[in-house]
Amino acid sequence: MDSHIKVRQALSLALDREIIAYKIVAQGQIPAYTIFPPGIGGFKFKQPDYQSWTQAQRVKKAQKLLNEAGFNKDNPLKFNLVYNSSEVHKKIAIAATSMWKKNLGVIVNIQTQEWKVLLDNEHQGKFDVVRNGWIGDYDSPMSFLNIFTTNQTNNTSFYSNKNFDALVHKAGETNKQEDFQQALDLLTEDTPVIPVYYYVTAVLVKPYIGGYYSNLMGFIATKDLYVIKH
Repeated sequence: MDSHIKVRQALSLALDREIIAYKIVAQGQIPAYTIFPPGIGGFKFKQPDYQSWTQAQRVKKAQKLLNEAGFNKDNPLKFNLVYNSSEVHKKIAIAATSMWKKNLGVIVNIQTQEWKVLLDNEHQGKFDVVRNGWIGDYDSPMSFLNIFTTNQTNNTSFYSNKNFDALVHKAGETNKQEDFQQALDLLTEDTPVIPVYYYVTAVLVKPYIGGYYSNLMGFIATKDLYVIKH
């Protein structure tokens, strides 16, 4: 396995997503181990093996991978982590750097940038590790897979794998779960990004409003809403 992949996998495994999702953002967010949100396209995708591991098991594997990649106490991994100005993003960045330092001895320098500046630098590849997010604009795994294909405009990870491109192309034609799964598994293995948690939409609904339902995209069918006598 490529040493760069080992480093990325180690950083992913050493990140305690449950603490970030349940303790830091804490609005109902779910820890993410792949780029696909639950129920995307009506499919149920297989999670990576380490999703069912304890965090201690993940950290042990992460330490092994990072050591194999040539990093240790005498030669610690060092990089900059950039995030856009926001209190919650700041808390996540501090937590992530703390986890990486405690679990792997990694030295991370965190930097904050205004959103527009961060976007410009991101699209130019001027970063080591950068905070990002993605919301699918249609309910299909393709809305997440496409952005990691070679030379795609939104592919700010600059990930490029011809095998992945071919799998995504095939999945787009067949719309079959097994083809989406193959592309997802390869992306998860290569780890160009580290999924942390899935977004949620917080909505206040009066108890006397009936027929409320929000789909995966957050769309509400107002034709189904009605007022319950109160």
